[in-house]
Amino acid sequence: MTNNNTPQSGSQRTKTDKEKTRREQLAKYLYDVSKIFVAGMILVNITPLISGDFTWVNVVSFVFGILTAIPFAWIANRVLIY
Repeated sequence: MTNNNTPQSGSQRTKTDKEKTRREQLAKYLYDVSKIFVAGMILVNITPLISGDFTWVNVVSFVFGILTAIPFAWIANRVLIY
């Protein structure tokens, strides 16, 4: 019978730390992708707004950018939870 209160061995602890670091880096990457989508859509759509050529295509692309960014942020959050 094993005692569950014993500290983890060095290799098992290293594996756990590596897994945690890997998850954190993946989540950071996904958050950054989400931020790029939002920033890109804002930059693309701010220019026509200033010049006065704002059309429905700009609205559709802005909504598409936001709807694309949300899943990346949600997935990043799920990666951090597990």
